[in-house]
Amino acid sequence: MIRVSVLGQAFLFMISFLLSGSFAWVTGPGGDGSSQSFFGLGDKKLDIPVNHQPRLTLNNITTIAIQEFEEAQGVRGQYAAELTDRITAAIATSSKFEVVDRTHLDALMKEKHLQYKGTVDERTAVELNKMLGAALYLTGRITRFALPTTHVTSTRYKDFLGNWHTKYQRRTNATLVATMEIIDVTTHKKYAPAQVDGSVEIVTEAEDGQPEELDKNRVLSVAYTKTVALLTRSILPWQETVALTVYQDEDKSYDLKMSFKQIEAGQYQEAIQTLKTAIKANGGDNPIDKKKITPISKALHNLGIALMSAGNPDAALIELQKSRVLKDNDNIKNSIVACNKMIQLNNEAPILETKLPSSEPAPQPPRPTGEPPKPPEPKKSTAGEEEVLTNAFIISLVKKNTGEKLILQLISESKCSFKMMPSAILELKDAGVSDTVIDAMKSRMKVGK
Repeated sequence: MIRVSVLGQAFLFMISFLLSGSFAWVTGPGGDGSSQSFFGLGDKKLDIPVNHQPRLTLNNITTIAIQEFEEAQGVRGQYAAELTDRITAAIATSSKFEVVDRTHLDALMKEKHLQYKGTVDERTAVELNKMLGAALYLTGRITRFALPTTHVTSTRYKDFLGNWHTKYQRRTNATLVATMEIIDVTTHKKYAPAQVDGSVEIVTEAEDGQPEELDKNRVLSVAYTKTVALLTRSILPWQETVALTVYQDEDKSYDLKMSFKQIEAGQYQEAIQTLKTAIKANGGDNPIDKKKITPISKALHNLGIALMSAGNPDAALIELQKSRVLKDNDNIKNSIVACNKMIQLNNEAPILETKLPSSEPAPQPPRPTGEPPKPPEPKKSTAGEEEVLTNAFIISLVKKNTGEKLILQLISESKCSFKMMPSAILELKDAGVSDTVIDAMKSRMKVGK
C-alpha cells in the first residue's frame, strides 16, 4: 500500500481543485474587482474586423478603365506594369466594378487619336465617356523604388550561467512609393489621393548562427500587396483586424456570454440588441447599486465593440466612454484607442479634387465687323500681380496632399523663387517633398526662372 503524507494529500487536492476550474480570484486579471475564473475565462481577446468605407463616394459608376502606371525617372524595369496588373486584379476581384480590358482600351484610344499616357485632358474624357459610359479612369506612377536589400546586425549577451551568445538580426527592406489619379469621365473631375508608401522591412532572427535569408521576390511581393491595398482604399471598402478584449462572464443578468458568442460569430446587430435589452432591463447605464457597476461597465464595453464592428464608431465611442467612467482599465483604454483611430480614418482630409485641363483654346469674344484685331496685351509682371512659387508654398501643397503631377505642373508654369542650399533641401525632405519635385525645383533655378 502506498502511503501519502498529509502534505502530499493537500498538494494533490489543490491540483485537482485548480484543474476543476472552480477556483476564482477575488480580484480579476483586469484589476477591476470582478470575479474571474482562475484561467481567465471572464474575458478574451478576439480579432475584431473593423470595416472602412472608401474615401470617394462615386454613385452610379460601375466601370473602371486602368491605364498602365508610369515610372519616375531613375526607376527602370517592369515594376509599374506589375503594380498595374495587381491593382487591376484587386479591383476585378472586389466585384464592385467591371474592369475594361486594357489592350482593347489602348487600341480604341489609338484609333481615335486620344492621349493614353499621362493625365488625360477634357476632350479625352468626353470620348471615354462616349465609349464607356459612366466610368472611372485610373492612372498613376511609381515615384520611388528599390529592390530588396539585406543588412545583418549582431548583439552579444551573457546568459545566467555566464555563457556568451550572439543574437543575429537580418533586416530585409524593399522600397515602393506610388501615386494614383482617379478621373471621373462623366464630370471631368480628377481626384488625386495622397502618395502612399508601401515599403516594407521584414526581420528574421537567430541565435549563435546566421538567420534565414528571405526570398527577395517574396519580400517585393509583400511591398506590392501593401501598396495596392493603400492605393485602392480610395475606391474600395477595406477591412482591418484589431485584437480587442470582449467580456464573456457567466453573469446572466447582462447576457455577457451570449453577447460574446454573437460578436465572435460576427452577429453584431444581434449583439447590440442583446446588450441594449439587458442594460435597459437592469435599470439603465447609471447604476445606483454599486454591485452592478462592474457588470454594467462590461456590458457597455461589449456594446461599444459590437457597434464599432457594425461600422458605427461614433456611437461606439459614447458607450466605451460610459464604460470607462464606471470602471477604468487597460482593456477599455485599448478599445477607445482603436475606436478613435477608426473615427480618424473615416474623417481623413478629403481627396484633392480638380477639373481636367481643357484641350480647346479659350474662346475669344466676337469683334465688330471691320474692326482690326487688337494686339495681345503684354503679360503683367509687376510685383504683387503674379504669384511666385517658394519653398514654403511647395511644402504647404505637400501637407495638403496635393498630387505630385499637379505640383510639377505648377512648377513648370509659374514664376519660381526657390532656395536650393543644403539646409533648404533638408527642410523640404523633412516636410515630405519627393525627390522628383525637388529635382524639378532645382531645374527651374538652373534656367534662372
